[in-house]
Amino acid sequence: MTQPKRPLDGRTVVVTRAEAQSGPLIERLESLGACTLAAPCIATEPPADGGAALRAAVGRLGDYASVVLTSPNGARALVAACKSVEVDRSDLDACTFAAVGPGTAEVLCEADIVVDLVPEDHVGEGLLAELGDPQFAGAKVLIVRAEVARNVLPQGLIERGWEVDVVPAYRTVTPPPNPELAGRVGRADAITFTSSSTVTGFLSRFGGKAVPRLVVCIGPIAADTARRAGFTVDAVARPHSLDGLVSALIGLLVAPADVG
Repeated sequence: MTQPKRPLDGRTVVVTRAEAQSGPLIERLESLGACTLAAPCIATEPPADGGAALRAAVGRLGDYASVVLTSPNGARALVAACKSVEVDRSDLDACTFAAVGPGTAEVLCEADIVVDLVPEDHVGEGLLAELGDPQFAGAKVLIVRAEVARNVLPQGLIERGWEVDVVPAYRTVTPPPNPELAGRVGRADAITFTSSSTVTGFLSRFGGKAVPRLVVCIGPIAADTARRAGFTVDAVARPHSLDGLVSALIGLLVAPADVG
């Protein structure tokens, strides 16, 4: 029996996420017929302090009204720190937890941490709008994030009257250059960027000439970084999630007559 045609049959899509986190996107793409090319442009390592600041913050979790997670990596580090210092369940339940997007929220939920806020726009600006003003004077918020990240969220919360502690949960590094893989990347139909760091990592690992003909970014921050790098961004996911990314790819790669 002839297999029904899938929307991405015959298309090659480059996945630039860290190797340990590329599985969910690769599975989605391959289920739609795509040939995926894993070209990780980032990897994660413990922060310079080995996670000491995060463990210390988690040890005084009762001091915080809210805890904000800006990535799945940060969420995983938080969960590990909670186990390490044996956080009291009542302290977890007393905090409002905010996650930048569904992937980050999923990590927390799997650890039985209730997620109270997930913004519609899965970026720092969305978190800032969702958190709003503190409910009482002196309210403290803990932001768990990468060692190097934008200051939009902490600065915005300070301006709203929050007391803000920012702790590094991990740091992002770039794998070494790979000229042989660069040639294969450049011949692909499309490439996906899921963060600004995947864009900068791509430039470091493969150079600006290896980019495929179509570029799709998960959100506006990654898209701005790609444009500054000289790339033409053909689509930005809406919503800013893996599902939105896949939908944007289909919109670019599937001819209208093939849809349906």
